Formats: sequence, structure tokens, C-alpha cells
Amino acid sequence: MNSGRIANLKPMVKEKNWFHDAGIKKVFFLTILIKLTALIVIAVGAIFLPFRNDNYFANFHYPINHNPNFFTRFQTWDAPHYLYLADFGYKPNLLSNAFYPLFPLLIRFFGFVFLNNHFITGLFLSIFFTIAAIVFLYQTVREFYDESTALKTCLLLLAFPTSFFLGLIYSDSLFLMLATALFYFELKNKKWPYLLCAFLLPLSRPIGIFVMAAVAFKIVREDKENRLKKITEFLLSSLLGLVTYFIIMKISTGDMFSGFEAQNYYYRSKSVSNLFHPIDWFLNNFVYIKLSFNNPFTGFLDRFSFLIYLIFLIDSRRFLPRYFWIYLLVLGLVSGMSGDLTSFMRYIVVLFPIFIAIAIRFKSSIWYLIGGCVIVQIIFILLYSINDWVA
Repeated sequence: MNSGRIANLKPMVKEKNWFHDAGIKKVFFLTILIKLTALIVIAVGAIFLPFRNDNYFANFHYPINHNPNFFTRFQTWDAPHYLYLADFGYKPNLLSNAFYPLFPLLIRFFGFVFLNNHFITGLFLSIFFTIAAIVFLYQTVREFYDESTALKTCLLLLAFPTSFFLGLIYSDSLFLMLATALFYFELKNKKWPYLLCAFLLPLSRPIGIFVMAAVAFKIVREDKENRLKKITEFLLSSLLGLVTYFIIMKISTGDMFSGFEAQNYYYRSKSVSNLFHPIDWFLNNFVYIKLSFNNPFTGFLDRFSFLIYLIFLIDSRRFLPRYFWIYLLVLGLVSGMSGDLTSFMRYIVVLFPIFIAIAIRFKSSIWYLIGGCVIVQIIFILLYSINDWVA
């Protein structure tokens, strides 16, 4: 089939029972195996590698008076913020206010299942969300292409060097699950599930509200009879999620914008307005800067990742379903160009259409690519576990 025509095709795959679908079973068990292997790598690394106590004590760590131990290896950098919020919630002038509420709320809500051990709860939920995200992604990609492309897309995403964050106490897995579920449910015309995803996305990550651009485009373009009703319902659901976020921050901290103020500590000069000054943004991030290999603010790896993103963004316009491409365009540019590219290498993980594009373009050498990514990911997992900076 001509890949250039893919974007114009309607989904034609017959609905199957997920419990009896061999393809879904395959990605289900592969995802579990990969996520458990990542945890084993961290555990083995704890035996042989020294921990970066300097980074640990120089940054936020929780419990506050807690010295590093074996379990600290599984919860470095952002993870303590989510665990703190799950325990105590938001407070005025708190650095953790920069992190969005849905993930810590879910950790707290389901904590009773694990006897209120929020560390175990967070790991379990993150792995569960990852499994669900991969299943939704597999189903959605298979609708437009075939089972081979769907499987390779999922494996590429799981093998990507920073995909180990999917399954750790980070909100990336939750966001990816909601995004892939949103597209799947909208594709299947399942109204209430996809409206729920639209509501929850702005509560999970700052870029959640921008997902509306891709789905709104699809509704306007393809559903001419009911598009006014559907677009109104969808936009209202997304905006209601954003308003709920502001209400939570207002009640908890007294200032609905306290989360944005806290983000300034982590992301220098981060603002959507930077998108309207691309030349200044480029000069500040690529010219007027002394590059390092992987510094949070000046890292070469984040900038290289952004260039790779741009290459596939331009190339995939011809063969990705158009609303997938708009998702890739909007979320990628907002994530990268609204600030100083901090953590962009990690943000690629939720830009799932890029893995569809890579699976199509590199189909003949896909296993070499996956193998190379796995090796790099293992190195990154070990660096993360010793509290060294990895996106």
C-alpha cells in the first residue's frame, strides 16, 4: 500500500475482543517484561554503582530528613515531588506546585490497595498506565496500517532511550495513556470515554490542553453533520479540565497561578509567547549558549533530540494521518520552543506519532535501531538510578 495515501484512509479494522487478540496479548506481555526489566537494572545498578549524594541533597528530596537507601534509586529527581504531593498536597510557595495534580491524586486515592505505601502505589500505577498506553497505541496504529507496523511502533517507543520514565514515578505514562486513549475512543466514536480523557489531560501535564488542537481538527474536517455539537463538547471538556486545575491550585495555595510560578524555578523563561519569537528562541538556545553534553539547561542531547524531532515532523507530513501530525506538531513545538529545551529528550516519549513515522521509514533496519536504543536506555537507567541527570 502506498504510504502517501495512508492519511486519507478511514479505519477498516474489525473490532476484536481484546482478551482474545493475539497482537494485544503480545504487546501486553512485552510491556510488562520490559518495565520489570528496567526495575531489575536499577536494582542491579544499586549493587555496583555509587549514588550521587551531592545531587540528592542539593535538590528536593522526600522524606526531607531521609538519607539515600536502596529504594531511593527508584525515585530520583521528579519522583519525590509526586510522592510528597500524594502525602500532603499543595501548599503556598512550594516547589512541588510545579507538578500537575492528577498523578499524585491517583497515587493517594489508590494507596489503600498497597497499605498506603505511596512508593509502591506510584510504581504500580505508572506501569499500569504504560501497559494501557501501549495497548491503545497498538490498536490505533493497527487501524491505519497493519499489525507489523503497530508492533514495531510500540517496540520503538518502549526502546527509546528515555522511555524508562514510563513505569517510574513520573506522570509521563499517565499522559501517554490519556492521549492514546483519547485518539482511540474518538476513532471508535465512544463519546463519554474520549470526553473524560479530554477533561483529564489538562490535569496531568501542562501541555495537556494543547491536545485539543489535533482532535478539534479531526472533528471539523471529518464530521460535517455533527461537528458543531462534537467540537463544543470536546472543547468544553478540555477547558473544564484546565479550570479544574486552577480551582485546585486556588483552594490549595491561595493563588491559581502558583503552579506556573513554581515552574519558573525549573524552566527558565518558559512561556508559550516564545513561540512567536522563533529567531530569539533559536539564538538563545543554539548560538548564545555554551553547550554541555547533558546539562539540564544547556544539554546537547536535548537539542539534538529536537533536531531529530523536526526532521521527522517535516518528513511525516505526507504519510501520517493528519490529526496525528498536528498532535506531533503542536505538542512538540510547545514542549521545545516554549522554554530552553530542558528535558525535551524525555518529552519525545509522549509524542507517539514520531514512532509511527520512524517505524515506517526504517522498516528494513528497525531491529538494529531498536537494539541500539535499548543499549542507550540501559545506560540512561543506570545514570538515573544513581541520581545523575537524564532528561
